[in-house]
This record gives sequence, C-alpha cells and structure tokens, in this order.
Amino acid sequence: MRPAPIPTAIAAALVLAGCSAGFDVGNLNPFTSAEEEAAAEAEAAAAAAANRPGEPPTERIAAVEAVTAGRGYRGVLVQADGLAPRPGYFRAQLRLLNEGRPAADGRVELEFVARAPETAANPPDPAAQAPAPSDVARRVTAAQFVGDDLLAAATGIRVLATGNAAEIAVPR
Repeated sequence: MRPAPIPTAIAAALVLAGCSAGFDVGNLNPFTSAEEEAAAEAEAAAAAAANRPGEPPTERIAAVEAVTAGRGYRGVLVQADGLAPRPGYFRAQLRLLNEGRPAADGRVELEFVARAPETAANPPDPAAQAPAPSDVARRVTAAQFVGDDLLAAATGIRVLATGNAAEIAVPR
C-alpha cells in the first residue's frame, strides 16, 4: 500500500515550517532593505522609550535606597528599591540610558522612573497638605534585565534617581 502523497506533503511542510535549518529568514522580505529594517527597529525602540500620548508621564523617583544584581542566562537582572516623591506612584521601571552603552566612566546607567498619580498634575496647596505619609506608602521596586552584550565593556551599574544615585559592580 502506497502512502497518500498530498497528506504526506502537508505533514512534511508543517514539520519543516517550524525549523529554519540554521538560516536567517528575517531578511527574506524582498520589499524591504537592511537599512529600512534597521530604521524601523530604531524607531520602535525610541517609541517604546518615550511616553505614549494620553498616558501619564513618568518621573524619576526621589531616592534610590538599594540596588541588587544577580546573574541570569546571558545577562544580569538588576533590581532597585526606592522612594517616590509622594504616595500613589505606579508602574515603576528601570530604563536604560545611552541605549545601554556604558557611560564615560564605564558604568551602565539606568534611570529609575515611575508614573505619577493623577493628583501629581495638580498638587494640593502645600499649606493645606496633610502630614507627610510614612515611607511605606512611597516605596517602589523595579527590575530590568541587562544583557551580557551591554555589560561586556562595563565596570559597574548605576541607578539614577532625582536625589541620589546608587552603584554596584557587575556580577561576573
């Protein structure tokens, strides 16, 4: 008995579609050039770093309290704890500065930012303000993975806030 050629061909096509056999299929689009693809990737990265219209802007937090880093697969996971200027800040994140390239002193710089609460646009009158809240309500935590390709030439990691900065050595 002979196997049916059409079902066998379909099965083979599905199996082979999942593997690229070591070939880079990302540049097989005949309608784009490498320069256009690079420009599109750069534009997408810039849009991701910028604040989106209609969303609250991000601000640097007031102070960095602690920075830790642990080795991961092909990179380092950096975690920072800090204090926001007021309670209510959310979506804290560590943003790579200089596209992840080390600064002149050899440190990779991360900016510790968070989204301000809605009241931050119209802060209350300082004279009518309630007593300062405890630090617990202002505490924020964020993490960012930094790949080994960015850390190859780096001597350390620096996390920047409005009032201070914290530095640690790159875990090896």
